[in-house]
Amino acid sequence: MRRAAAAGAVAMTFVAAPALAQKSYCPERPGLDTPACVIAPGRVSVETGVVDWTLDRQPDSRTDTVLIADTLVRVGVADQIEARIGWTPYGHERERDRQTGAIDRVGQSGDVSLGLKAGLLHPDGNGLSLSLLPYVTLPVGGSTIGSRVAGGGLLVPVTFRLNDTVHLDATPEVDAQPDEERAGRHLRYSSAGGATVKL
Repeated sequence: MRRAAAAGAVAMTFVAAPALAQKSYCPERPGLDTPACVIAPGRVSVETGVVDWTLDRQPDSRTDTVLIADTLVRVGVADQIEARIGWTPYGHERERDRQTGAIDRVGQSGDVSLGLKAGLLHPDGNGLSLSLLPYVTLPVGGSTIGSRVAGGGLLVPVTFRLNDTVHLDATPEVDAQPDEERAGRHLRYSSAGGATVKL
């Protein structure tokens, strides 16, 4: 399997004055890695991935998925805890059968996710940071972009800040995914990683 992805993001923050002195803002990019840092109490961040494109190329098929305005709202509720809600307003999937050339297209909204991120080590993002992020998904979207049944999982974001310019991220994850028939569940393990360089 080969995958490729591209994304763009914008973020807006609303800050209570006392929070500025406590920690610097740590943005997250919807659809990409999840940093381990936690935003300050009283801070609200609205982060939107303008366009997110994923290519999944299999021996017998090619699937292009485009998510529009994938949005995450983060609220700092304590020094080491933030609440989050995410939603994909629109997603488009195009699947082409590489044997017959037949094409299926689906456009619909995605599910809503709710979560709490708890910083266990350096929640301000300095040095080596570690957090836990349990979440649930609510099946409000279509069956292709969404899942039609409620789900949940746990992310363990890890960030290592090498200096003020470069930091590394890893996000191991385990979740309870619905089976293809949506009649049961199975555990799925995955991990994403990346590097961020401030220019």
